[in-house]
Amino acid sequence: MLVRRAADWGNNVRIIGLSIDDSDEDVKTHVDKKGWTNVEHYRCGEESTAQQEFNVEGIPYCLLVDTQGKIVWIGHPSERNLEADIDQLLKGHNIDSLTS
Repeated sequence: MLVRRAADWGNNVRIIGLSIDDSDEDVKTHVDKKGWTNVEHYRCGEESTAQQEFNVEGIPYCLLVDTQGKIVWIGHPSERNLEADIDQLLKGHNIDSLTS
């Protein structure tokens, strides 16, 4: 999506992946295998509180953040048309639900 929509979105969209893999090398291997090189990736180790802070209920898990930095949706990415949601947020419009 980032590659296909690069001309439309420019530098206005960032996708950040948080991994629960055991090592940085595991993350790199997974990213390379999937071809997700246009996504920023970080590994959440045991010391990370991200799962609790964002009430992660499964993998994958997604948060959409608007242009003001406000979380506007949380849930499983298959529950939304993320591309359409991103387009709406970039136009300054709201999307219909905070949580799934």
